[in-house]
Amino acid sequence: MIEAGSPNVLLRRGLTKNTVMPGTRVVVDGYQAKDGSLRANGRDITLPDGRKLFLGSSGTGAPYDDPLANVAPFGACAMLALWLVWNKLTAEKAAADGAGGA
Repeated sequence: MIEAGSPNVLLRRGLTKNTVMPGTRVVVDGYQAKDGSLRANGRDITLPDGRKLFLGSSGTGAPYDDPLANVAPFGACAMLALWLVWNKLTAEKAAADGAGGA
């Protein structure tokens, strides 16, 4: 048995009920259960046509497991700091423009 993400996650990744028909040979990359049983946490499935789909299971070491992976390269704190500086500079410029024009 291969564990994967929820049906909604699999559908968003492109895996539908017609993607893999019964009898189709596929390759599943993942991690076997620690107790040695015939279970695994699936990471990717490679279809016969060469397409590779992420199975969406949690804890696979995929980029989606890192909460900061989808944040800009600067990281959330740096982005907030940049926004605050930009906001302050634009406020100062607006105040200067308003004072100089009067």
